[in-house]
Amino acid sequence: LVTGQGREAIEVLNESLDENAPQENSLALLAALMVKAKQYDKAARLYELGRQAQPSSPRWLKGLARVYLTTNNEQKLGELLKELARADADDVQIRVKLAQMALDKGDNQQAGNWARQAIYADVLNEEAHRILAEVALQAEDYDTASEELVTLVDLRPDDPAWHEQLTAMCNEAPQPQRIREKLEALFDRGEDYRSAGKILLRFEL
Repeated sequence: LVTGQGREAIEVLNESLDENAPQENSLALLAALMVKAKQYDKAARLYELGRQAQPSSPRWLKGLARVYLTTNNEQKLGELLKELARADADDVQIRVKLAQMALDKGDNQQAGNWARQAIYADVLNEEAHRILAEVALQAEDYDTASEELVTLVDLRPDDPAWHEQLTAMCNEAPQPQRIREKLEALFDRGEDYRSAGKILLRFEL
């Protein structure tokens, strides 16, 4: 919570605030202090003032997004994140967050779309590959699921969580030989990929 000098700063900033022509840095500081004081409605109103004064600046959208993330307002958060994604084609984390939110809601099509956009911006993003793997598994698209899970083993060769998922999926897949071939190719790369061999050993015969 805000104490001492923080409360004094809030009083001064409130007194000097001109809502019709707010000063950018003072407004941003006041909004941040409102967040710190857990006065989220006031913080959101201040960020909205900034947004109205500077509609092209992502600063206010990001501030609002933090408020809605903190207060678990997923509907408004999702809308803001989509605006931020449109404004910045290279922001990977926003796209990963949108993908996870869509996955949590059961909207696998949107989850896959956002995850693929994240991978276009960062081909090594583990979370985006994980989400694509989950989407594919739920759709029983074992070819895509195997590609994504093997990619995860490639990116994180010592993570047992991916190994367990891949092993379970392999034993359910109608054509596990294709997955075996991908794992064998990883295994042949050398010491860093010996974990792929452990997964091969766990296949049901």
